[in-house]
Amino acid sequence: MATGEHAAIGFHHEGGVGKRDVDHHGVRGRVGLVIEVMAWVELGVGLVGGPVTVGGHSRSLAEMSYTIRTYGDPVLKTQASTVDDVDGKIVRLVDAMFDTLVDSGNGIALAAPQIGVQKQVVVWDIDENPLAIINPEIVESDGEWVYDEGCLSIPGLYVEMLRPKTVLVRGVDLNGEIIEIEADELEARMFQHEIDHLNGVLMFDRLEGDQRKEAIKEYRRIEDEATREAARNPIRRRLGLG
Repeated sequence: MATGEHAAIGFHHEGGVGKRDVDHHGVRGRVGLVIEVMAWVELGVGLVGGPVTVGGHSRSLAEMSYTIRTYGDPVLKTQASTVDDVDGKIVRLVDAMFDTLVDSGNGIALAAPQIGVQKQVVVWDIDENPLAIINPEIVESDGEWVYDEGCLSIPGLYVEMLRPKTVLVRGVDLNGEIIEIEADELEARMFQHEIDHLNGVLMFDRLEGDQRKEAIKEYRRIEDEATREAARNPIRRRLGLG
């Protein structure tokens, strides 16, 4: 999978996500090529009791979403292990990943390593059709497509990147059956991006020389600005137990 020779930092967004109603709350929000999600506050750790009130909704502790790991966390640079058995643990992992998507309000897909779980699992929700794939691999690719690519493990940064326009992905579904998916444009880009995560590859790794230095410098600037903004406007959340 190639990257553009002159990949540039960009900030282009387009598209949207409708509500998803498969055992989860609806998802609404503006979405560009924001492939993953941000979950800035990890809730439910070390708590015992009844439901927690989050954003006006009552949620059990079992439904709490994960915190997205960001650039610099070593888990993002590690190869995820294959899943040998699609058991209850994997099903619960998929449920938790979908909860994270829902709580983000602006994500379309997520790879398990981004929540600190080193398993080859990807979930996504495009056009109100939530799906999961296990041990995905790209077996064919064709064409070229340039798009401003973002990664919420590198929040706020968008980079114009060249990747194949279409891909054929093979993997396993939650029933343990082998499946193949033909994907084009945005969906193809999503698969390539998420499978990169399973292989410990980030956007920065697909840039070279000055492009990589410029991108990292811009990300550090965005990160510092976000830290200052958070200090000026701290987020307060109320947990209702019992």
